[in-house]
This record gives sequence, structure tokens and C-alpha cells, in this order.
Amino acid sequence: MAAHCLLPDTICRLHQVCACEFLFWNRVLLPSYFAEVYQNPTRARGLQYMMMAIGDIRLMVDRCLNYSATLVQDFEKEVSQALTDNIIAPLGRDIETDLRLHIHSHLKLDDRNPFHVGLVDRTPLLEILPLHFFNHTVDIKSLLLFDSLPPFSPVS
Repeated sequence: MAAHCLLPDTICRLHQVCACEFLFWNRVLLPSYFAEVYQNPTRARGLQYMMMAIGDIRLMVDRCLNYSATLVQDFEKEVSQALTDNIIAPLGRDIETDLRLHIHSHLKLDDRNPFHVGLVDRTPLLEILPLHFFNHTVDIKSLLLFDSLPPFSPVS
């Protein structure tokens, strides 16, 4: 068989294997995944791929004949709430706590010994590129620096 005949079939099969629409039906796993990434910041780069996988859901919904716009909006809110509750808010609290302890370290109130208190380097969570899903962009570092901004800004 000629190579030009195999290419469309290969692309179709590759799309079938890599499609992540199942996340829509298993979205209860997203908060657990985000919490796991927060507990293990070395896995932060995987957030980019998870958000791309969530983007596959939009393709599935767009192919449906009878769907309401609220279905997509509700799912977007659910994902953004899970991301905020499990990564952004705890990261902000941890940074604030560490800054307060550092500022008041001259008072010698608490022994912040890393052998007694488990310190985790959360830097990888701040170093990841902005996350894109549906028509939103989430830049974790900017959100924590400028917390007066809305948590999710639409892509212009």
C-alpha cells in the first residue's frame, strides 16, 4: 500500500488513541489530580498537558447536536474552581506564610528547621508557562503577584 494512503488512516488512529474526552465523564478526578500536583511540585509541568487534554472536551461538545452553552460554562467553572482550590489558593497561603516567617525571623518565635517541618520547594509551580484551556489563560505567577486581577482572563 502506498504511503499516501496510510497517512490519513494513521492520523485518524492517532487522534482516536490520544483523545481525552473521557475526562468530561471523569471530571471528579481533576481536583485530586491538581492536589497531587500541588503536593509534588516536580510534576507541575504536567499541568500543561492536562489542560490540553481538557481542551479535547471542547471538541467533543462542539460535535454534539443538542448541547447548551451552559454545559461548557459549568465545566469551565468547575475546572477553574478545582485549579483555584487545589493549587492557586494553597500556593498563595504557603508563600504568604513563608514570607511572614522570614520577615519575623529576627524574633526567633519558631524554629523552622526543615528536618522538623517538611518544607517543599514550590518553585516549579511558579515557573510553569501560562495554562490555556477553552478560551481562558491562567498564569499562576501573575495571579499570585497581582491578586487583584480576576482569576481567569479570556484570551484576546
